[in-house]
Amino acid sequence: MKEGIQKTINIICAIALFLAVTTLPIKYYNVLRIVVFIRCSLVIFNEKIKSYWKWSFISVALLFNPILPIYLYVKSYWILLDVLFGILFLLLTFYGYGSSTKKQQTIKKQVSKNKDLYNVKY
Repeated sequence: MKEGIQKTINIICAIALFLAVTTLPIKYYNVLRIVVFIRCSLVIFNEKIKSYWKWSFISVALLFNPILPIYLYVKSYWILLDVLFGILFLLLTFYGYGSSTKKQQTIKKQVSKNKDLYNVKY
């Protein structure tokens, strides 16, 4: 999946988690559990994401697991976790992706061109 699409999905997950702090029908929270779990699973198995991000999303995936759900029963706990995990998704969006090899190759080419320009012998 392209990096731009992944970042957009991360932002959508963050917004969904921020909306979860309000009072919504139980179906919303069930769907949220599934969406966040799937997105966390995709983050964990993505090769471009740094390893320490993967470890943090394993805990999110376990908490939002729809197969064996964890119930905290107190809304204030979920509010805190929803906000924290929403922020985590936003941090992943802006800081979690390593630079691509194309960007690195382009930078190396530009540096070598600049060296050639400045190493002109008279």
